[in-house]
Amino acid sequence: MAVVAMSLIKTGAMNAAVAATLTAISTDGCTLPIGKDERLAIVAYNANAAEKTLTVAKGNSVNAAAADLVIAIPTASYVVFELDSSRYGQMSGTNKGKFSITSNAGADVKLMPVQLV
Repeated sequence: MAVVAMSLIKTGAMNAAVAATLTAISTDGCTLPIGKDERLAIVAYNANAAEKTLTVAKGNSVNAAAADLVIAIPTASYVVFELDSSRYGQMSGTNKGKFSITSNAGADVKLMPVQLV
């Protein structure tokens, strides 16, 4: 299965709603475009009957994290997190300008990346 290239859900304006859906990660993972760090929230949901994890690949910039970020998602639960693009963003290579995320549950884990404008 191919890597899923997700788009950011962008809020249109203050006091207005936009449609938002969760998108499943493939067994090969997904990529998210890097947005404005302080305005990007990522909602993750685990539909599996056991706790699962998301792994955000460490970035490849000068300020990159020393290791991948692993986020636990309890059974049938949501978590919300933010990412620092200087530590986890891919600044060169195939996924330039994106975050690279995988899961040990494949399609049982779904994401909804929301960029506040």
